Amino acid sequence: MYRLSYYKKKTIAPNINDLGDEILIKIFSYLDKEELCLKAMEVCQKWATTVTSNKQLLQQLKFEGNNASTNKICEILKSASGLEAIELVSVPEVDVIIDHLCRFNGTLKEVTLKYCPEHINVTALENLFTSCIYLSKINLKGTIFSADGLYTSIASLTELHSLTLSANKEYLNYNRLMEIILNCHHLENLKLFNSNVFDPILTDEIVVEIFQTLHSSLKSLTLDCTYLSSSSYSAIFHCKWLEDLHVINAVTFSGRQLNTFPKLVHLKSLKIEKGIGLNNNDFIETFNSNNRTLQNLICFALTYCFKLEDSGLEAIVKVCGKNLISLNIEGCSKLTNNATDNIVKYCNNLRYLNVAFISNKNLLDYEMVPNNFPHLNVLVVDDSTDYTELRALQIIMANLEILISEVKLFKRLHKFN
Repeated sequence: MYRLSYYKKKTIAPNINDLGDEILIKIFSYLDKEELCLKAMEVCQKWATTVTSNKQLLQQLKFEGNNASTNKICEILKSASGLEAIELVSVPEVDVIIDHLCRFNGTLKEVTLKYCPEHINVTALENLFTSCIYLSKINLKGTIFSADGLYTSIASLTELHSLTLSANKEYLNYNRLMEIILNCHHLENLKLFNSNVFDPILTDEIVVEIFQTLHSSLKSLTLDCTYLSSSSYSAIFHCKWLEDLHVINAVTFSGRQLNTFPKLVHLKSLKIEKGIGLNNNDFIETFNSNNRTLQNLICFALTYCFKLEDSGLEAIVKVCGKNLISLNIEGCSKLTNNATDNIVKYCNNLRYLNVAFISNKNLLDYEMVPNNFPHLNVLVVDDSTDYTELRALQIIMANLEILISEVKLFKRLHKFN
């Protein structure tokens, strides 16, 4: 007689790799690039192969500081044959990385090299600009390079739409700047700063010539106005396609210039920094008489405009408050609680709000924030704010990012925890 035995069928636990490549790729598409490259690709060979075999997952890359070794970055670049945009912030050994970009990533369209700690070899940059002929955006903010011929290489990029240059005061002069401006006819985004206060590049004569050349293409402009006067502002207002305008150190900016903004009928974002020459009545007059044009603004910043009062802010938010998603009134020290009432009344769609360094510390009642600003993603306050109130607010609005602005030797932001 044989004894029959019944064995319970062994069940195999489901594995994420059983989902198939299409579903894995969909999951990976929700990860940010740091998680994707530095974590997901390290899990197993299958995940690494799935990521590198899909060009869309590696179209944009960002590396910051020492979060990845140079060898690791170069290894990823070899696999990213469809790379279109890369951002390197404070990354060492940039020359080695640039060499790999030239060899493996000829389709590159956007390159950002910000605050890299070493002087970049000019030959490496020249090779980058000659190898990646489709570059449309270059950002070299805070990264120092020395070159005579480099600006000629930049000027040869006929597809260039966006250019940011700074920290190169020894080599960037009028002739080199104009060489770029005159050759890159498609420039849409331009950021210009005076790096050397003793020998400024940006004078009225130069600025007028720049905007006479770019008036039909320019859509976004950030301009250091430290040494500029009314002739420069008049030239800006002839750039009729401007959508984004940021004037820095606008100490000579007056009500007359402010009243000219409605000529820019496509303007969606306006930022005025240190407009100490603007009076409260200038804002009232401009916004009360030109409300149809200015109501299209979705981003508005008036930082350290010391003469702005409650009535001026009321005139602003009455006109464009309904469409505003970003409002920055940092350092506007004359505002009182009435300003808050007007923001609450007219600006219910805000995603970003900056109320740092305003004399009235009770300007914003944090208890009313959840009900009146349900879409708010970022709130910026200064380090004199009651942290107990901020913690209570963060409990109620779990997705709200609160940033603390500090001024010591220099201004900096840090996340509130």
